[in-house]
Amino acid sequence: MSKEIVKHFNKLLTNELTSVRQYLLHSTVLKDNGINKLAEKMKNELNEELEHANKLAERILLLKGIPNFQDTNEISKYDGEFTKDTIQKILADNFKLEEKGLKDYKEAISVAEEEKDFVSVILLEELLKSEEEHLHWIEEQINLIELIGVVNYLKTQI
Repeated sequence: MSKEIVKHFNKLLTNELTSVRQYLLHSTVLKDNGINKLAEKMKNELNEELEHANKLAERILLLKGIPNFQDTNEISKYDGEFTKDTIQKILADNFKLEEKGLKDYKEAISVAEEEKDFVSVILLEELLKSEEEHLHWIEEQINLIELIGVVNYLKTQI
């Protein structure tokens, strides 16, 4: 077992658990405000992030490490006021979260390659691909809002 690889896996686990909390917040707030399609998408993302966390924890255990479920990063805040700007803030916050995740996955892949832990590399590349897809989807939504406006975008998400 490489302590360095386990350290990176735990950092990724923290990121994924943070994502679960943030997507749960966003999905709940969106659903409460009738933005059902986007709420459902956030719920699906939450479930994907939970799957990622599970895969990371399993790999940490296989490497004879201890998964760290205690640490978490800060998530976006919701003040109870839902406005048309809330959607853009949600997307921007998720973009930042996914962008950090991509950076951390790439770092972990480099460490796993250096350690010649190719099974970890394969797993990390699979999860990286999923994170890239999340980020791309968020970029598409941000671009759509810029193109058609937030009000028209919201009409597509009810």
